[in-house]
Amino acid sequence: MSTIMLDYGTLSNDYRNDGMVTLGQLLNKDDMLDVRSNVSRYLRRVVPNMPSSVRAKLVRFEADGSSIRSCYAMNVVDDFFMDFANRDAFRALIERIVGWQPQLYGVETFNKMGRVGSKVPMHQEVAFHLPDQSERAHLWFALDDVTEDSGPVRFWLGSQLYGLLPHQPDAEGYLTCDESIATARATKIWTSVVPAGWATLHDGLIAHDSLPNQSTQGRLALLCGYVRAD
Repeated sequence: MSTIMLDYGTLSNDYRNDGMVTLGQLLNKDDMLDVRSNVSRYLRRVVPNMPSSVRAKLVRFEADGSSIRSCYAMNVVDDFFMDFANRDAFRALIERIVGWQPQLYGVETFNKMGRVGSKVPMHQEVAFHLPDQSERAHLWFALDDVTEDSGPVRFWLGSQLYGLLPHQPDAEGYLTCDESIATARATKIWTSVVPAGWATLHDGLIAHDSLPNQSTQGRLALLCGYVRAD
């Protein structure tokens, strides 16, 4: 983890009002190499050896049927991701910002291969965990530079203050909510164009999406999800 000075008072206030904050360069060079190496190992060695019934639940493919879009519950499958997401430094950082003790519930990738990575429709994380609407915080790491063209995440700041929006499955079966409702309730839209190694933290109720990767470069990201421990 990079040694960075964070203003926790400002971050906590912004998180409460906006529903997300940018944390800056949270991963140093060694962290980046380690995480990327283990994601590559997971994709090359772990995914192909999963029983088909497990792979169907934990791996989502792009429309081409071969490019991996996302891997889910990686912390359950592989010790590296369990240990990484449970670092004391990460959990302490989250607790100081959100004001409650975080307990890890999931680690996943967003692979976003160049010219292949598809959009993620607008949603709120809590919608995937109903009927449990416990407080959730999500630590998102950019493992590649994120540009305007490579599929950045967009956050509708302040939308979390209005609670859970109605969700319904889209044509691909992905839960999504109405962008017009979120836009009417948001103070502004923030786009996560950030360099590799940067991190953001977002509330489980903030409305967000991500655009398709229209560039030739990959846009790999890792998400660590935490629920309020009590």
